[in-house]
Amino acid sequence: MTLSPDDLLKTLKDIESLLGRSKILDILLYDNLVYETLHLTIPHPKLLEAEFVLRPLCEYVPSLPPFPPPQPNSQHTRNNIVSTAQELIALGDDILDVGRCSTRPGTAQVSLEGELARVIPAITPLREAGINTLISIDTNRSAVAKATISAGADLINDVSAGTLDKDMPKTASLAVPICRMHMGVPKVLPAGVIPELEDRVRAAGEAGVPRWNILLNPGLGLAKDLQQNLELLRGFAEVTGGIGLSWGFVDKATGVEGSTGVVAPYVASRADMVKVHDVARMKKVVDIEGEAIWRQ
Repeated sequence: MTLSPDDLLKTLKDIESLLGRSKILDILLYDNLVYETLHLTIPHPKLLEAEFVLRPLCEYVPSLPPFPPPQPNSQHTRNNIVSTAQELIALGDDILDVGRCSTRPGTAQVSLEGELARVIPAITPLREAGINTLISIDTNRSAVAKATISAGADLINDVSAGTLDKDMPKTASLAVPICRMHMGVPKVLPAGVIPELEDRVRAAGEAGVPRWNILLNPGLGLAKDLQQNLELLRGFAEVTGGIGLSWGFVDKATGVEGSTGVVAPYVASRADMVKVHDVARMKKVVDIEGEAIWRQ
């Protein structure tokens, strides 16, 4: 016997009541039916916000190296920015990450004007060339985030998780995905990463960012030494299991062997995205680890 939409909803609520829980079961679709009553709307109005719908869309995220401002005799020009992006996309890149503020200790910080002068000329030609691949902007400044989203970027990748610029929470009004990274060393690794990132997720939510628009990064290499990075790597499954959101990470290893040794266990621990520089080799690792072994 096939239940009507209303009878099906009543049955689901009866199951919830029996389990002593609420709001865990709902109807997203019912064949091709379009249906609306006081208590039920089909398709569900928040269908495209459901995590289990969005999560399969997350793949590996190789990185487009940061660009300096175009100058005479510069390594990066308007034309080779486009050609570099096209090469990466052909290799399997899903998101191009553009940024110019280094997080390396002792590195001089670029001014706001300098940062804008470097990243806008990298994004604009990509869009003018008809490249529709997603672009993330790697910045901890709200002004840069807003300007680059206007220029064609799609995602804000903030290494500070919104802590270095008091106006960064206001970028929630842009209605784009954000990446919140963990920076620093908690008292206990890896478990200590969980409450600190939960706090940043809570802050993003209070600013108006829906949970389905938040990506988390455990912060490999960000203010952590080698031993601490290894502890975080070994316990990544514990961290991802502690917060139910999409996870990505930045490959901070050096050399092909080191990169592979980092990417493989992260994918095995259910990372949804990886940000790498060696796209061709790491794509093979992701395909083998993710599709052939761990995601079946």
